[in-house]
Amino acid sequence: MELRQLKYFEAVARTLSFTEAARRLFVSQSTLSQQIKVLEDEIGSLLFERDTHGVRLTEAGALLLPVVRKMIQDTDLCRQQIRDIKKTLTGELNIGITFSFRDLTTEAILQFLKQYPGVKLNIYYRTSSELGEMLREGDLDFVLAFKSPRVYEDLEYETLFEYRLSAVMRSDHPLAGRTSVSISDLKNYPVVLPGSGTQSRKAFDRFVSINTDDIDVHAEINDPNVILDIVQRTSLVTILSGQVVRYRQNIVAVPVEGTEKMRGCIYTLKEAYQKRSASVFLDILRESEKINQLIQ
Repeated sequence: MELRQLKYFEAVARTLSFTEAARRLFVSQSTLSQQIKVLEDEIGSLLFERDTHGVRLTEAGALLLPVVRKMIQDTDLCRQQIRDIKKTLTGELNIGITFSFRDLTTEAILQFLKQYPGVKLNIYYRTSSELGEMLREGDLDFVLAFKSPRVYEDLEYETLFEYRLSAVMRSDHPLAGRTSVSISDLKNYPVVLPGSGTQSRKAFDRFVSINTDDIDVHAEINDPNVILDIVQRTSLVTILSGQVVRYRQNIVAVPVEGTEKMRGCIYTLKEAYQKRSASVFLDILRESEKINQLIQ
């Protein structure tokens, strides 16, 4: 079995579509089908069932899939370790970033691209739950996200910074001059909240569940940059990290009383090999101006 054939098989198994797998692999569908047929002939069993309803794994295909994925990961890992031994930063680095980390990481990304042009960066912006699954599947080298209250036995984390949730609003808002606000204060004003699944929203929901005051929610949006654009142009208040106002004009952040600390973290798989390129990128991130402003 050739590695190319195994990657073709894994791509079809992942997408359950020969058309989509061929598109992702940058090969023709006929080439893909031919290589799958060669693999099936070598194994002596059909790997996929094809009918008018689509493509499905056969019993043999389902049995082979985890073995193939392990072989591909081991091969990629071996190649990366050999490159690291040579101390040549090449290959690919796959990073998962939650939406709240987007502005915090841009500086580090630009610096890494400038200093290490031999490494291809693949950046994925998703929710923390989506990125966690990608990390477990081996599609990511690490994830930048806020710490979850759940304990994951297969993941470990390093804290980059800590902060408390803040009410974020225009500088001319009635609450803008306060040193802190309570949930009771917020109920008197229209609010736009981070979307369900974001860490800021999860932290806010845990806090609000203890307080029964109603919140006048006008919108829920899972992109903090869009939220901030709206806050800058309206009288709406939002709940986000206080650090977001460092890079925005005419908005302020007022700490919300009693909320728990949120931790910005680096998530990795336990006992997984860390690429040298990952170590270098994380060193750049730790030393970046925006991260150090949060630590101070």
